[in-house]
Order: sequence, then C-alpha cells, then structure tokens
Amino acid sequence: MSQNYPWADTEDAVGLRLSEYVSFDIVPPYRTRAQFVYSVLCRLPLHGCVRARMIGDILLMRSSRPTVENMPSPINAYKKQIDHIRKLWKRKGKGRHLFGVERAFLLVVACLLLIQPSTFLRWLGGLKGVRGRKMTIEAYAIGKPLFLFAILALGWGTCGTSGVLATVFLVDLFLYLVGIVFLRDFYTSPISYGRSMLLLAVNFAEIILGFAILYVYTASIGNTSEPGEILSDWLGVVYFSVVTSTTLGFGDFSPITQTGRLLVILQVLSSVMFIAVVLSTFVNTVTYEKKGGKS
Repeated sequence: MSQNYPWADTEDAVGLRLSEYVSFDIVPPYRTRAQFVYSVLCRLPLHGCVRARMIGDILLMRSSRPTVENMPSPINAYKKQIDHIRKLWKRKGKGRHLFGVERAFLLVVACLLLIQPSTFLRWLGGLKGVRGRKMTIEAYAIGKPLFLFAILALGWGTCGTSGVLATVFLVDLFLYLVGIVFLRDFYTSPISYGRSMLLLAVNFAEIILGFAILYVYTASIGNTSEPGEILSDWLGVVYFSVVTSTTLGFGDFSPITQTGRLLVILQVLSSVMFIAVVLSTFVNTVTYEKKGGKS
C-alpha cells in the first residue's frame, strides 16, 4: 500500500536530477520518483539535519519538471560537451554500455557538436543565466530561416556568400538533429515539449529554405516540360524544396545536374532525420506522461 505524501501527485525535480547520477526504476508501492527518493533518504544512515534538509529540498520542488525560474545556473556549454566526450571516451556514466562502432560514431558526433555555432551561442547566452541561454537559442533558431527567406526574396541566391551561409546553417542543423537522435541519453529533458516541437517546426522551415538557396546557387533544377529552363524564382525553388522534403515528387521540376541530384539526396536524408527527431520527441513526451508527469 503506497504512502500518502503531500507531493504524491507530482514528479519532483530532485528525483529527476538524482536520476542523472543514479539509475533506478520506480517500483511498487511508489507511484512517483519523489516517493521513492523519500523512502531511500529515510533509510540512509544520515544525520537528522542532513536528512531533513534533503527532504525539505524535495518538498520545495513543486513543479512536474524544472522551469526557467527554479533551474540553477547553466553549466558551461563547452564544459558540458567535453564532459560528454570524456564519458564516451572512458566509457563512464551514461557511456559505460557503449562500445564498437556505436561508441566511435558517437565520439565523432560529440566532437563535431563541440565546434558548431550553436554551442558557442549556448555558452554566450549562458552567461546571462538559463533564460538568457534559452532566448539566445530561440533567436538563433528563428533568425536563420528568416535570414534565408530574405536572401531568396531579394534575389541574392546566386551570390557565393549566400551559398556558403546556407551550407553552414544546414550542416549546423544536421549535426543538431543527429545529436538529438543519437545522444539523447546524455541530454536532460526539455523544460517544455511544446517549445521543442515549435522549434522543430522552425528547423523544418530552415531545411526547406536552405536547400532552396542551394538549388538557386548551383542552378541545378530545371523545368521538365520546358527543357533548358532553369528554376530560379524564389517561389518555384521553395515549392520544389517542399515537394522534395515531403517526398511527393510531382515531376514538374527535376534536377538536371549531378550537383542537383546530390542535393536532392541530402535533402531527403535530412527530412528522414527530421522525422526521426519528431518521433523521438513524441516518444519522450509519452514516456514522461506515463511516469506521472504533466504534458
């Protein structure tokens, strides 16, 4: 029979934080991690004051997941990423079960994430606390597709700088998506899954606009019904990019160069990776709700 605790209807942030260091499953009669952690604390040979302070910390954690207001100062983004690499290299912590090809692949991904622009921005925004880091990342995520759209609308897609920027943005985004899929065990749960889904929608727009610029820059898409006509207007390339990302393939436009075919392959792979990230986020949300959290 489960005990009736004053916070039994919530999943406390202390339990979530402890779970990053100690792996445990919720077992009967405990319905939440809060109950389990409380039970463990009561059985540990701790001094009465220490136990009372730790239990008090649990009681103060009322939210179902950490919020911007109650989260501590963010860890240095570079220090955190280097710590992930160290755990993978030494097979410690969450990397202790990894080996072989998977471990080598994750090491490469973790090292590449260390040099991506978003890691620098997380470090820079983190100097202003959790809210500053979140706002910086949101501004970066939203600003990229807006900037790419402006390039297309102004007809600057053929400029060499535009092609370089689009490539940098897409590589940065692809590494981010790969990190979410393959390194999700090393990341903490997001403050809001709704916010994560909105940012993923923005990321999808970035994929569409980034490849649209590359299609214009390389002049690699032609009109199937009118051979020799190169697709260059912004609405046409965005249309082709959307059709490619959704794998509809109407056939009215198609790549006419080897570069164009390569870009189409990369865009389809990016879209598949994006779908994997969306499914992963959805599964994490469902798992969290089954454990007693609130959506």
